[in-house]
Amino acid sequence: MEYIPIRVSDIVRRVNRDWYLPAIQRELVWKTDRIERLFDSIMADFPIGSFLFWKLEQKNKDEWPVYEFVREYDDENPHNSLVSMAGIQKDITLVLDGQQRITSLFVGLRGSYRYFYYRWRKAKLHLNLLKEPVTNDENPEELTYEFSFREKKRSPSFPTHRRTMPTSYLVGSTTASIRLLSETITRKSHRTTTRSCRFSSVQIRRVSLWSIPIYF
Repeated sequence: MEYIPIRVSDIVRRVNRDWYLPAIQRELVWKTDRIERLFDSIMADFPIGSFLFWKLEQKNKDEWPVYEFVREYDDENPHNSLVSMAGIQKDITLVLDGQQRITSLFVGLRGSYRYFYYRWRKAKLHLNLLKEPVTNDENPEELTYEFSFREKKRSPSFPTHRRTMPTSYLVGSTTASIRLLSETITRKSHRTTTRSCRFSSVQIRRVSLWSIPIYF
């Protein structure tokens, strides 16, 4: 085995294309607060553990049931869908350790989380781009960065009037789009300063270039 650095954006691109789940894996059990903490740890450059994979050769693909990662998670129906192997003509990779973390990344960056809190809510992960990271030494459990699952509100399709931005906008962005996004969101914020503009730009770049080590 060896450590291989990989961007978070590359992880979510491989999910359900090259990476799948074996039948031994349980469903997603992490709640929204734990997913928010995972993103906070990555943003703060804390280690989140290694992943372990198993390469399944094409000739053996029919010997084991294989499942997809959940993208639009629903507490009422949390089950993973069975993959039809008939259309897969290549070797694939099965995740033996790291399913909760990878699913959390996939849901946070490409999907949504439906849960019950007084009523059923469907939320997407957001990041407050203008909040500076301040560590609370008296309460280490407090998040340094403001990641939060938020319900969709009536707003333009590109919500640049807000301080928070869906994380799905941030990962895999080009340098030009990162600069434009940073300038737009800070210009339209009600409390824009030179410091907050600079900080917003740094936040977006950090998310788009996230890289973590994994085991192959």
